[in-house]
Amino acid sequence: MHTVNNQGAIQPPRCLPTHSPDRRDLVTRIARLALNIESAEIASDAAAIARQSAEYHRAMAELLARTASDSREGQAKIEWARRDHLRQAEAHQHELEQLEGQEA
Repeated sequence: MHTVNNQGAIQPPRCLPTHSPDRRDLVTRIARLALNIESAEIASDAAAIARQSAEYHRAMAELLARTASDSREGQAKIEWARRDHLRQAEAHQHELEQLEGQEA
């Protein structure tokens, strides 16, 4: 939902500050993990793909946990996405455990 400031200008919905050092570090980590996943895919390393993907989805869930919306609908979407990333992280972690069990 857009808001109007006291000068009558329309402003987009607000989230938590994007320039905080912790948030910036987390975004950088997410980008690095995405590149690591691509490298693992090129190398056809299934265990590395699963490991990096689990970490990526946990980091995305953490970023979403730090994100707020001005509207209930927006907050519900953020929470749904956070939970979806947690589910995906669990699935990749389970896949990793199976792959590591096959190697043993």
